[in-house]
Formats: sequence, structure tokens, C-alpha cells
Amino acid sequence: LSDERTLIETLLHEEILMGNVVVDAIAPADIAPRCSAAARTSLCHTLSIGSGDVPDSDELSIASKMFIESSEPTLLFPGDVLCEPEERGLEGWQEQLERLVRYWV
Repeated sequence: LSDERTLIETLLHEEILMGNVVVDAIAPADIAPRCSAAARTSLCHTLSIGSGDVPDSDELSIASKMFIESSEPTLLFPGDVLCEPEERGLEGWQEQLERLVRYWV
């Protein structure tokens, strides 16, 4: 998923520089403790990204999931709200990332 990671880092560049967004790869066993620690001190949104089954993060943060099983991602928000892109290719990515940011804000 290196191309996808590069795209996300490019789109969220300013937020990463300001320290509002962290793009990181961590071991599955470390996900829940890390998210819980962040959620204890501030509002915390987590986004788990994967090409298959995406693990749950924790019970304290507001967790979303992004599945990349085709050329466009599918989003799953809390409450099992599944969002498929209407567009294809880069436009589908843009649509989904805009949807994700609107949900977070």
C-alpha cells in the first residue's frame, strides 16, 4: 500500500506538518493501546487502512476503516455506515477522502 500511503500523506500534508494527523504503520497488537492513550487526552479519530480485514482500534476513539480491495477505497464509519465511492480512479479517492475529512470535522 505504499502508493496509497504516499497519496494520503500528500493530501494531508499540511495537517501532518501541524501535528494534527499521524500516518503510521504499527503492529496490530499495538493499535488499541495507542488509540486508547490518545483518546484519553483529546478527541481522537482513528482510521485503519488495509487491503483485507481491518482490525478494530479501541473503544475510546471514533474509529473509521478504509478497505482498499479495488482501485477505489471503501469507508466504514461507526454504526456500520458503509460508503462506496460513486466515482472511479483518482476521483473516487478524492471523493472518499473528502467524505472522511467532512466526517472528522
